[in-house]
Amino acid sequence: MLGVEPVAALAAQATAKGIPTAVDYFGDQSVRQLRRTFGRADLIVANEVLARVQDLNDFLASIPLLLAFNGTLTASLAASAPLERIQSLFQRHWLRIFDAECVESNGGGAVRIWAGHAADPRRSRAPHLHCC
Repeated sequence: MLGVEPVAALAAQATAKGIPTAVDYFGDQSVRQLRRTFGRADLIVANEVLARVQDLNDFLASIPLLLAFNGTLTASLAASAPLERIQSLFQRHWLRIFDAECVESNGGGAVRIWAGHAADPRRSRAPHLHCC
């Protein structure tokens, strides 16, 4: 397990709790270094991150570089975000959402999604939204 967090104080808190955390933005350069050092990731968790990312295209384009071919990305976003729009954005970065469900997050509604490489045949079906 490895975290990536641009705020040094938050990275230090995570490390103190036993989660080694690199102080960096998750993007093309950092992901290439992480892949050289640690290999590909089976799971990438980005809960409550997508709405705060400065360069969403760089962030999403970096995921397939780090994610193992049969790996999974899980992320949460505001329930008000249209799933079709998010799916379109992911597809531009060679990712496919294969499942989604409504969850409570920070006192409000959110949609948790699971995505993987668009070329992975196990991810070929349209996402099923479990609620909302």
